[in-house]
Amino acid sequence: MSSLCLIFFITKIRALPLSLNSYADRWIWGADKHGLFTVKSAYHVARSLILTEDSDGPNPSASLWNGIWTAQVPSKVKICAWKACANILPTRSRLSERGIDIDTHCPLCEEEVESPLHALRDCSVASEALSIAQFAPLSVVTQQSSVHEWLLSQVSHLSKRSFSALLMLIWAIWRNRNSMVWDALSKPAVEFVPLTLGWWEESRIVHATPTKLPRSHSQKWKKPGLGFIKLNVDASFHQASGTAGLGGVFRGSNDSFLGGFFEFKTSISSAKHAELLTALLGVQLASFHSLVPLLVESDCMEIVQATKSNQLDSSDLGFLLADFRQAMHTASAAILYHVCRSANTVAHLLANEAHSHQRMFDFFTVAPSCVKEALTHDCNDF
Repeated sequence: MSSLCLIFFITKIRALPLSLNSYADRWIWGADKHGLFTVKSAYHVARSLILTEDSDGPNPSASLWNGIWTAQVPSKVKICAWKACANILPTRSRLSERGIDIDTHCPLCEEEVESPLHALRDCSVASEALSIAQFAPLSVVTQQSSVHEWLLSQVSHLSKRSFSALLMLIWAIWRNRNSMVWDALSKPAVEFVPLTLGWWEESRIVHATPTKLPRSHSQKWKKPGLGFIKLNVDASFHQASGTAGLGGVFRGSNDSFLGGFFEFKTSISSAKHAELLTALLGVQLASFHSLVPLLVESDCMEIVQATKSNQLDSSDLGFLLADFRQAMHTASAAILYHVCRSANTVAHLLANEAHSHQRMFDFFTVAPSCVKEALTHDCNDF
């Protein structure tokens, strides 16, 4: 294989999860986590390829787009700023360029051609509004030839809050301009600037995310109900080497240690792949050793959600996920739950042990020394 393919492709091929069941081949769209083609994912792929071809470095406008879409302002304000930066704001100059017979002079100052930059910054009304809000005076920023260049220079030195305030002003200036065009009414900057910023501040306070109080205690492992066996699983994954450690522990309703396992694996494609392999191995061992009825706990929310989802998973892990669902059904219809990391400590330690020491597969009924303290902490019985 090494004589036919680049090492990158060899690594990818070796990391493909294989199933022992006979599933029909199917197409997988790699740009979607479910393996399904969507126009949205195709757009992002195409955009990424275009940016890569057009530039040897990172996208210079990335900071501007990120600043606009993450600004603490209403969506209509973000869309207004995006249109201005994309040069599609319907100013009179832009409408004239599209073939519409229209007077191109600014409807407010009636002195200059109304380009997007003039409407939002250079017009006397817009300039006054920006000055009242204490943004850079006109003489400092006249070297920019478009709204895109202007805002790109602003986002680089303004704080997130100040840039959000600037976007609010841009929206208010455009709104005031539209009021003049359609209703022949406009407000002076000294009136609409404080109204806009005051409304924005009130809105920020109302929609502020409440501060979460820290939990006084971490969540602890809980023993299963009478007659049940609980399996906790976890994986340790290293992206650069494509290696992982798998670990799991079985415990009974009386806090007893019933067994555990660990294994070092190579050719692993992702953390999700490693977590899914661990869960599958654990459930298969439960069936083999008659450790049922079974409750399974994992701290990987993505695996829990994917397993319980009714949506077809056509990703490269889809066949492995189908194997896991079948194994769960075989193990007396085992049930899968999500837990936080603090309630999954023993499995986490076993996974780290397998990874750091490259342990071969082992199923044991006597707890290894690396987890005895954690077991004691969990249930005081090992």
